Amino acid sequence: MKLTEHKQVNYLGQITAGGDRKVIVSRAGEENYPLPPRLDLRNHFPGFAWGYGGAGPAQLSLAILADYFGQGSSGLVGDLLACTLYHDFKFKLIAALNVETMFEITDLQIRLTIAAVLAEAPNWREAISRLLEAEAFDDLCREAGEQVEEAVPPAYAIARQKELFEEYRSFAETMLDQKL
Repeated sequence: MKLTEHKQVNYLGQITAGGDRKVIVSRAGEENYPLPPRLDLRNHFPGFAWGYGGAGPAQLSLAILADYFGQGSSGLVGDLLACTLYHDFKFKLIAALNVETMFEITDLQIRLTIAAVLAEAPNWREAISRLLEAEAFDDLCREAGEQVEEAVPPAYAIARQKELFEEYRSFAETMLDQKL
């Protein structure tokens, strides 16, 4: 499955009676599950928040993208994509949510937000190029507590990463051409 295809996934932000915030992932054909915060990738905040540009929304953005990209691709590649895009994603989508209410984010909203981020960042190719250096891959593997030899071979991960970003660049250009 290409990442630009419809994934039939929704992220449902809920506020408990005590004020705690949690996010449930609803994916077609699967049981709903709580969104893991992915503190292993980056620990901005121990929980989730939305509706502003702080640490809680950063953690939520990272967790949503890691879950979204982790489906149907290598976990490491998905994590690299999430780590690359989550700050811009936070400001484009998560910070714009109403801080006082529940939310639902669809896969279409995620794809359109990513397309907007890529279309508006003239230097995204340079940033991605830096990300794809073998050293960045090795660092991520070490941070994840894995040995490179046991993980996806670096050459495959780099080639797949380039392929995925080309798909998103094409998707972003298509969306801009349609003036969505």
